[in-house]
Amino acid sequence: MKLIKMKIRREKIQGGTRYGYPTPHYDAHKVLFGPVYEAGLERKINEVNERNKDKSIGEEFIIVGVDEIDAAQFLKANGFVKDGFEFSAVEIDDDTAIAHGNDWTETTVKVTDQKKINEIAEKVGKGETLTQEELDALNPDKKEVKGFSKSETFAESLFKGKLEASKIRADRVKNKVIK
Repeated sequence: MKLIKMKIRREKIQGGTRYGYPTPHYDAHKVLFGPVYEAGLERKINEVNERNKDKSIGEEFIIVGVDEIDAAQFLKANGFVKDGFEFSAVEIDDDTAIAHGNDWTETTVKVTDQKKINEIAEKVGKGETLTQEELDALNPDKKEVKGFSKSETFAESLFKGKLEASKIRADRVKNKVIK
């Protein structure tokens, strides 16, 4: 899988944002990983809005992962102009993607078993001692125990994306879609 950082068109509209992609070079059906948007977090939205504040049409960066055979098509978007907007597309390595991904995304803690968390809270409220399993349920790093859990890091998502892309590529080769 090849990773590509692309500059896309970003336009504020009533009630949201409209994105413009460098079609025909960008084909969403060929994206195996992402897109991961630069303004995925509140603090990044503010940075992107500040950078675009004096422009009617702004820009935002995304990272996508595509099969090696599709990368050339996506990279043709570099310097492509559509409706007066110049797109960019450059191949990046894993380390660069992870650096951007860590800046553009964050891990979150989520509840995976609300009933168990309520029962633990009740025990704590009564001053009762928690079992090791209950303590583990409160530890978001213990993904094997339901309770709290952390979302994947960008690097974990990227690794899974690369693994899935290699399976897709192997199936294409097996089915003689590609050589």
